[in-house]
Amino acid sequence: MNFWGIHRIPCQCGLIYISQTKRAIKFRVKEHEAYVTKKETRKSSVAQHCWFENHTFNFFEAKIIQKTSSIGEVDFLEAFHIQKKSLF
Repeated sequence: MNFWGIHRIPCQCGLIYISQTKRAIKFRVKEHEAYVTKKETRKSSVAQHCWFENHTFNFFEAKIIQKTSSIGEVDFLEAFHIQKKSLF
């Protein structure tokens, strides 16, 4: 069975990047780290934030916050978690 996940990566400034992935979180986080290192800001919002704001994400604190087996739910869950975070 395939699973999708909603993951989060915190930044030093207090912002939290929230997104969906179908891959293991360790691989997705490594991609973001590589984009930051290579200054590939067009491929990653995380890299954009790091380079344009001179901030650092805490990749060690990245985690899956929700899993689903329904592709129909993944967009909703991503939006829900983004909206939920913005309310606090």
